[in-house]
Amino acid sequence: LHNNRIRPASKSFKQSSVNRSIDNLQTQKLKSLLQRHDFTLLTGALSLVNALFYRYTNQEDIVIGSLLSPLEHDKLDSLYHTVALRSRFSGTDNFIQLLENVKKVTLEGVLNSTYSLDELINDLNLPEDKSRNPLFDVMVLHDDTDAWKTGEHSNINKSGLNLIFVFKETEGGLNVDIQYDSDLFEE
Repeated sequence: LHNNRIRPASKSFKQSSVNRSIDNLQTQKLKSLLQRHDFTLLTGALSLVNALFYRYTNQEDIVIGSLLSPLEHDKLDSLYHTVALRSRFSGTDNFIQLLENVKKVTLEGVLNSTYSLDELINDLNLPEDKSRNPLFDVMVLHDDTDAWKTGEHSNINKSGLNLIFVFKETEGGLNVDIQYDSDLFEE
């Protein structure tokens, strides 16, 4: 995707998408690495996206949104909560170190997932910016979660995020659907 456009003053919620696949051999290698070190596919997906953004921006402090299930939840409460996952790492870290960092951040996200995103935004008293979301512009999802079965993901593509990466295992490997803000990006 090319990003050579100026951010509009307010979000228009125009979305487009591209789909990419990671072949079965590479997917099996990734899954084997993740299993050897006790990482989930979501941790791997989050780490891949963090590495991608580091490669293009050299930023070592990245906030990505995701859907996580709290350890305890009320039956009346949603099973999944949107969380902001802030990963801080060094560009000299290897991929295993990045995975460890993302795993720690994700586990902290699970432990704190009952603290609502709206409450966090309110408590941070962030200035309003109609052109973007207050905490993160990117979301990473793994669609083998129950959020897909319950439909809890359905409003995410209407949220005005810049990029949404949806990872799904298939017989042919790992499918990555990338939804993007077409005011900012083009193929």
